[in-house]
Amino acid sequence: YYAPKIFESMGFERNASLLNTVAVGTANLVATFIAITFVDKLGRKLLLLIGSAGMGLCLLMVGISIQYDIFKDFVIGSTVIPKGYLVIAFIVGYIAFFASSLGPIVWVVMSEIFPTKIRGRAMSISTVALWIACFAVSMAFPVMLERLPAITTFGIFALMCAIMFVFTLIVLPETKGKTLEEIEKCWVKD
Repeated sequence: YYAPKIFESMGFERNASLLNTVAVGTANLVATFIAITFVDKLGRKLLLLIGSAGMGLCLLMVGISIQYDIFKDFVIGSTVIPKGYLVIAFIVGYIAFFASSLGPIVWVVMSEIFPTKIRGRAMSISTVALWIACFAVSMAFPVMLERLPAITTFGIFALMCAIMFVFTLIVLPETKGKTLEEIEKCWVKD
C-alpha cells in the first residue's frame, strides 16, 4: 500500500517512486502465477514455510538497511548500485515471497481445512478476520513508521513472519493431494 511513500522517504523522486511501484506490482503478478503453478506440486505447507521465512528476512533487511544505512553504495564488479536500489530489491523480494505463498495460498487453505458441516460459516468468519487484520496493518504501518525507528517497525512485521513460520510448521497440516474428508480427519485426535 505504501510503496511510493517508502521509496520517496529513501530519496527517490516521485516519478522514480512510481516506477519502483510498478516493479513491485510486476513481482506480485509473476509470483502469484508461481504460486498457482506450484501449490499442488510442492504443497501448501512448504510454500507457506518458504514464503514466511523469505518475507521475514526481507522485512528485516529493509528495516536494517533503512535504520542503519549499512548499504552505502554496493559495488558489483565495476558497477555501483545505489543503496536505495538494494532496499527496493528487498521490498520486491518481500512481495515475491508474499505473492508466491501467503497471498494466494491462505485462500486455498481456508477453503480446505474446515469441516464440511461448518465450512460456510467458518470461511465467512475467517475472511472477515483476515480483512480486519489487513485493515489494521494498513492503518498501523504508517503510524508505526512515523513514530518508531524503521528497524522496530519492520522488525515487528518480521517477527510476525517468524510466528507464522512456527505456526505453519507445528499446527498447519499439509493438505496437498488429500480429500476434504481426509483433511477433516487430521484435526480429530483419537
